[in-house]
Amino acid sequence: MARTGVDPAAQRDFPVYAAVRERLGIDLLALFSTEPRPDSVADLGDRGWSTTVHTPFDFTGRYGDGLRRVRDDAVAANRWILAVRS
Repeated sequence: MARTGVDPAAQRDFPVYAAVRERLGIDLLALFSTEPRPDSVADLGDRGWSTTVHTPFDFTGRYGDGLRRVRDDAVAANRWILAVRS
């Protein structure tokens, strides 16, 4: 499942990234890969796993606590894959 539509360089001044850079000296955006990711859902399915795919915000909506959406945030493009052996 490829990550699409996110340009880490365009996120440089978002508060969370700026704060980590200033306080810890770590450029979190340098850790983001712009390369397509493997299709983990298909790979796991081929190996007999059942999967569900979630955004980081699905759990916030479900449980009322957690990450909040920020316009154009790189985190919004992430997907969490939960897998159970069939």
